[in-house]
Amino acid sequence: MFPNAVLLNDTPDGTFPAHSPNPLKAEAREQIAKVVREKGLDCGV
Repeated sequence: MFPNAVLLNDTPDGTFPAHSPNPLKAEAREQIAKVVREKGLDCGV
């Protein structure tokens, strides 16, 4: 469906090893924001 999708932390394990799951916290958005900028993506979800 999305052949050019970039997946981050796509293995669910319940521990949230990369960051807090709270999208209201800036540090929780840092990783996705960086990837969107570096790869020139249209959006990050």
